[in-house]
Amino acid sequence: QPDSRIPRKSTEKMSKELILSLLEVHTKYETWRIENGYLDDIDLVRKALDSIENGTSREDGWLKMFDTVLIDEGQDLTIVEFKLITNLLRKYSESVNIVVGGDPLQTINPTGFSWENLETFITERVHEEQGNSRFKMEDNHTMVVSHRMPKTLVDFSNIIIKSRARLSNENLELMEALDDLSNDGSITRVPYDSSDEIQRNIVNEFLAAALGSDIGTIIWARDKKELDDVKSKDKTLTDLIATKTDEGLLKEDIHSIESVKGLEFETVILYRFGDLSQNFQELAESSLSATETNDSEEAYESLYFLN
Repeated sequence: QPDSRIPRKSTEKMSKELILSLLEVHTKYETWRIENGYLDDIDLVRKALDSIENGTSREDGWLKMFDTVLIDEGQDLTIVEFKLITNLLRKYSESVNIVVGGDPLQTINPTGFSWENLETFITERVHEEQGNSRFKMEDNHTMVVSHRMPKTLVDFSNIIIKSRARLSNENLELMEALDDLSNDGSITRVPYDSSDEIQRNIVNEFLAAALGSDIGTIIWARDKKELDDVKSKDKTLTDLIATKTDEGLLKEDIHSIESVKGLEFETVILYRFGDLSQNFQELAESSLSATETNDSEEAYESLYFLN
C-alpha cells in the first residue's frame, strides 16, 4: 500500500538493517491483521476517506454546522489522517475554518513531523491536486510561553530541547516561563533501596495513598505492555496491585509515558525513573552531553530517549 511506505526523511538516521527490520514487522502485522479480519485506527480513517472520495459518505454537509473546527495533537496525526483533513479543506474551505494545534516535541516516536512539512503537504493537495485557489493558508503561530509550569520545570525542559535540537539538527525555540517568579514547584530526588523491606513498605503505603488523588505516578515504560512487564518485576508494585477501592476495584493511577499524555496532576512521582531500564543512565549521559556523534543509529536512539 502506498501509505505504508516509510518516508525517506523519517529513516535518515536509521541503518539499513533497522529499516529492513521495521518492514518485516510491518509485513507480519499486516498479514496477522488481514488473516484475522481486524481493522486498526488507520483502516477506519482510510474507510472514511474512501467513502468521501467515492461519494458514499453519510457526512452530508454536517461540517457546515461549525464555523471553526479545532484539531488537537496534530503531531500525532498520520499521513492518511492528513489526507482526510485536506479533503475536508477542499470541500469546505469557503465556510469552515480548520485550525490544527500540536507540539512536535511531544511526539514519543521520532516521526519526522514538522509544521513546514504539513504546510507543504496541504498546499500541494489542496492547491495543486484539487485546484482550489480559494483556500488560504495562514501563517503558523508558535506559542513558547508556558502558562502552567513553574520556571524550574521550564529550565529543565529547555535542557532537553537543546539536546534534541543538537541531535536532530533542528532550530528549536526554547520555552519561556510566564514570569521569572513562577517558582511554585520543585524537583526532589528521593533515594530508595528497593531491596530494603522497610523502605519498600513505606513507598508502597505512599503510592497506595496517592491512588485516586491529584498525585500521578509515572514509570519509565513506553506503553501498557512495558508497564505490565515492569510491574511484574517490582515487589513494591506487585504488592500495590492488590490494593482495592471500597467498591473492590483497583485504582489504576500508575501510568506509562504513553498513557499519561494529556493528563495533569498537582504532584508527579517518577517512580524509580530509569532505575528499571538497563541503559537509562548511559542514554541520559550520552543524549544530554555536548559531544557530537557521527553514529546515526546512536543519534536516533538518543533522540527516541529524549522524546
